[in-house]
Amino acid sequence: MNRITLSLIVLVVSFASCSPKIQFTQAVKEQNQLTEEEMKKLQFYTSADIVLHRNQKDESDKDTDDGELVITSGSSTDQVIIPAGTPGIVVGTKTENTMMVRFEPGEGKYLVFGDPRNRKGPYQLIPEGEKGGKKYVTYAGKKYSLSGTSEYVSLTFKMKRLNKVRRDERVVKGMKL
Repeated sequence: MNRITLSLIVLVVSFASCSPKIQFTQAVKEQNQLTEEEMKKLQFYTSADIVLHRNQKDESDKDTDDGELVITSGSSTDQVIIPAGTPGIVVGTKTENTMMVRFEPGEGKYLVFGDPRNRKGPYQLIPEGEKGGKKYVTYAGKKYSLSGTSEYVSLTFKMKRLNKVRRDERVVKGMKL
């Protein structure tokens, strides 16, 4: 029974020691001297949900029916949800402290992340601008407004630190006359 308990403890500790996700920051990038090519080989994740929202008014149509004027109008809503923990890859950089991250295949389907205040803080979603009090981004060639706290979502990644220790050992038998 003790061996089984010990085996379970070792197994739990092994899984607990897996690389935790940490925030990607300008400081991490500089400390590790990461190039664009090296960043393209890293797996990134979203720290929270990103919700992109787009309303579009459809054209109105008018017709007559049984002597009445019938006006039909409507609107459509397009929403893109990128859940927390969604894996993404870097497809390029816009500036020295921003990068384009793709979470799905397709033309223009990427979001720009960077250090918005150039203070070596976390790489967050960078809005392109603001219109009507709402911040927006372009995704797949269309303008989407950011819902909720989406603009504060940051990128995380896994980092392992391996310490290699080389140890030479000899047993000396001594010397005799």
